[in-house]
Amino acid sequence: MDWMLEKKERQKIELLTYLKRQIQGEISVKEIGEALSWSKYLVLTVASELVADLTSIYGEEQTADKSLQLSADEKKLLLSLKRHVNVDAVMLVYLRESLYWNFSSKKCSWRL
Repeated sequence: MDWMLEKKERQKIELLTYLKRQIQGEISVKEIGEALSWSKYLVLTVASELVADLTSIYGEEQTADKSLQLSADEKKLLLSLKRHVNVDAVMLVYLRESLYWNFSSKKCSWRL
């Protein structure tokens, strides 16, 4: 179903999936970049957007638990092992907001 998402949302889901597989509480940006074949800039951009999205999805819980955050020097991603983030639920939020979903959920009155 991720083919219905835009590239940015697919990247966020890819990062979130990768992070969920990790055991340690902090992962370097360099390590993530090497694992996903991304540049440092892309990792930082996608990570900061993902943090903002998780905050908007989970609200105060994300802010209080800090389940995902960038370190102050932006060299590591810090993961809280206290909170479980459901990748499928996040993907469904992205799907609901996607352009494809908006067009396919409305009835079209025109024909080709």
